[in-house]
Amino acid sequence: MKKQDPNHHPFPKRHSRSVPGNNKVHSGSELFKPHPRGEVEAKPREHPPGGEASGFTVVELLVAVSVLAIVSTILAAFFFNFFKSFHKGEDYARLQNDSIAASLLLEKELRATTEVIDPSSNTLTIRAYAVSSSSPPDEVRYFIENGQIKRGLIPPTGSPPDYTYDPASETVKAIANNVISDPLFEYFDQDGTQLTPPILAASITLIKVNLTIDDDPGKPPEAISTSFQIQLRNLKTNN
Repeated sequence: MKKQDPNHHPFPKRHSRSVPGNNKVHSGSELFKPHPRGEVEAKPREHPPGGEASGFTVVELLVAVSVLAIVSTILAAFFFNFFKSFHKGEDYARLQNDSIAASLLLEKELRATTEVIDPSSNTLTIRAYAVSSSSPPDEVRYFIENGQIKRGLIPPTGSPPDYTYDPASETVKAIANNVISDPLFEYFDQDGTQLTPPILAASITLIKVNLTIDDDPGKPPEAISTSFQIQLRNLKTNN
């Protein structure tokens, strides 16, 4: 059996290398040792407690939805009330315009009355210069029907002084809508005394008109009420 050399090493001997300019001899393990400053340390990813991923929880989503619903409800109520008030204002302005237009027409034609034919609380027939003051008077009838004040006009036919008025020639149109007046007309004599039924047409020298218009009684906008008196100058007599 061959004797083993005591100086023999089973692994190759690592040689030392010298670095120029430096008398110190470095071993291979020292030469390839990484510099501490060059090391990059990988930081492990942190997770929320319990190991859950980041995001909204069910409670947070419910709170957000509830807040959004409340804000939406408030905004919807605001805009609803705004448009409701706006339409109420429009309705009120329309009622005012209808009341003014009807009042002006009634006042104009009643002042031109030459004869009262048939007076009652909600109906009045007169002869008046409704079309022109230079032509013969027309027969004009005011009456309430289905919440409207209607005006019927019959032109005269024939020759003066025997004019005739044919009901078949009457033209009717509405001059006011949504009328709730009752009474529409009141009548007074020369002394300012109010006349009661049966009313004698020849005694009337002043007519009071009560005009009340309301789109929907009991609901806004409020009714528009107008009252005015017309002195029948063509019928007034001096004591």
